[in-house]
Amino acid sequence: MTRPIEELLQKMGIVPHHIELFAQALTHSSKNGVSNRRFDYERLEFLGDSLIGFVVGSLCYELHPEMNQGELSVLRSQFIRTESEAELAKELGLGDYVMVGPSFTSDPKDSLPLMEDIFESFTGALFLDQGYETAKKFLLGQF
Repeated sequence: MTRPIEELLQKMGIVPHHIELFAQALTHSSKNGVSNRRFDYERLEFLGDSLIGFVVGSLCYELHPEMNQGELSVLRSQFIRTESEAELAKELGLGDYVMVGPSFTSDPKDSLPLMEDIFESFTGALFLDQGYETAKKFLLGQF
């Protein structure tokens, strides 16, 4: 049973302007088979992935002026990995709020790629709902 998203947001100190963004961020595409509309995290995942890359890349750039482009890319890739983002999602408890359809038969928390996607989509929703500065602060706290 999926827990209510309001519980997660309250625990994180987020007062949502558009709670449906967070609901979408935590909805797997397998849920589309049981509804008449497309409502899943995939577009928010795209946005969150871009934002994470930008924020982590900026942080690497600022903290390591001695590094060249190749070294910065390697450093950034050490942070932005499936395993690390999935672990962050688990630490935040996002897996307890993921909504999946009946065709998804395993526990979402056991899927590293799914948990990575959820972390990225949640970040995208946070950006759209709360703005860049809040999303940046959230990411800096994670990384």
